[in-house]
Amino acid sequence: MDERRLADVRCDGGGRRKAGSGYLIAPQLVLTARHVLVDEAGEEWPRITVRVGHPPSGSVDRREATVCWTGSDGLDVALLRLDTPVNVPGTVRWGRPVGSDALPYSGLGYPLQTRTTDGHRRVEHLRGMLSPLAGGAGRHDLYTLDQHAAPRLRPDQRQAWGGVSGAAVLCQGHLVGVVLQDDEEHENRRLHALPVRRFTTDPAFVELLEYHGGVAPDLVPVGGQPAVRSSGYLLEVRELSAERFEGRAEELAAMAAFCAEPLESPNGESAYWRWLAEPWSGKTALMAQFALHPPPGVNVLAFFITQRHGDSDRFTFLSSMERQLREYLRDHELECRTQGQFLDGLRRAAEQAEEIGQCLVLLVDGLDEDTGVVSAVSGHSIAALLPRHVPPGLRILVAGRPNPPVPGDVSAGHPLRGHAIDHSLEKSPVAQAVREEAERSLDALLTGGGLGGELVALAAAASSGLSAVDLAELTEMSARKVELELGGTVGRVFQRRVAQWTTPGVADELFSFAHQELFAGALRRHLNWLMIV
Repeated sequence: MDERRLADVRCDGGGRRKAGSGYLIAPQLVLTARHVLVDEAGEEWPRITVRVGHPPSGSVDRREATVCWTGSDGLDVALLRLDTPVNVPGTVRWGRPVGSDALPYSGLGYPLQTRTTDGHRRVEHLRGMLSPLAGGAGRHDLYTLDQHAAPRLRPDQRQAWGGVSGAAVLCQGHLVGVVLQDDEEHENRRLHALPVRRFTTDPAFVELLEYHGGVAPDLVPVGGQPAVRSSGYLLEVRELSAERFEGRAEELAAMAAFCAEPLESPNGESAYWRWLAEPWSGKTALMAQFALHPPPGVNVLAFFITQRHGDSDRFTFLSSMERQLREYLRDHELECRTQGQFLDGLRRAAEQAEEIGQCLVLLVDGLDEDTGVVSAVSGHSIAALLPRHVPPGLRILVAGRPNPPVPGDVSAGHPLRGHAIDHSLEKSPVAQAVREEAERSLDALLTGGGLGGELVALAAAASSGLSAVDLAELTEMSARKVELELGGTVGRVFQRRVAQWTTPGVADELFSFAHQELFAGALRRHLNWLMIV
């Protein structure tokens, strides 16, 4: 939903007034309900003014308007032509709910219930569930909208929802209906909306839309899409998480508060939060804990850059985002092969989260491990793929070390180039204890030699992980002996993770170093042995 397209429709004449809501669908066209524009005698009001924009955001354009189209066969829908254009970037996406499951919907309007004592009209954010199977035939062919929050019946008998007629109804970012009426039988908890499929094929409607710079509606099915395979990424995150996570209550609370706060900066800077910490501070454990156990109302798309797993460049990042966005949006055809496709999918996901009153978080850990960064001034980084302009409903959490600096391909003016987003993360005592234990185990293996030393050397050479079967073949040992060794001291040096690509009948677990510093230490200290091998 684009709040910049919200329209406040006001009609007056002969000392009388009437108000409604609407939605800008082209630079000079506002979609609304026809009954808003006529008086009790069915005559159009002599003067109609429209205010386009979202008052809380501070930008509203006032225009004079005239009725240029009304629905055929008595349909309660109309178009207003503004005297001068209001230019809002992008185009309106149209849709039609399908399937049998109720869908989250959202909208913006100006109901009577929000009017202040001094006559000021405040915006109401409509949210609830749309039931595709409810409704009737003919003039009763309306969507049923069950509101999450609804006003009480007024003692003066006036309609509390009066003024919201004409508001656009959106599902998953697609315009699917126009609010027409409330339902007192359900004590204002229910609204009814005219489906856009009932008028978007009208030739006169399409002609006007195209003439004024819009696009002929192509109603995309919303809901009921074919089943999309689970990305499985949270299983990978679980393997990266701490065996025992302790402390960090303040840090988790700060991250939760960041997700709940309204955006402050127009350039998107306040939509970013960056943890900076030295190695073995526990930042990956903190990020994994947040990804696996987000606060209520927060949805997380996550990527952990891990050089030792081979998940450390923009190609693996885009591949992971494609799988996660497909699952989140239930869109099995979504692609993230380019930055543009990724940003579009991210925008759609943020819109969907906002429609149901939730927050979407893009979480990226380990920016310092990006292998696509050749030097400070060259390479193709994951950081450069992250949005410079952050859509509403999205927050971005990143973590890394103070060095290396921000990659050279990150554009000037990008929030990652500022320091206002930086937050220092103190070292975790638990992480320090894990470090000492793992380093002692690595020292013992490297000095003791034998099968344990061979396993360390081979894992370092492979860098991205090997299965127990792989290690057995390379050491010419039985798989059973390798598995027993991995279950002992050497097991504290490694971590298990699920392989992205699996073969039927073959174990899908890979073993790689439990920390990037262990991997780097093994390479440094065992380099001569590796060269001989």
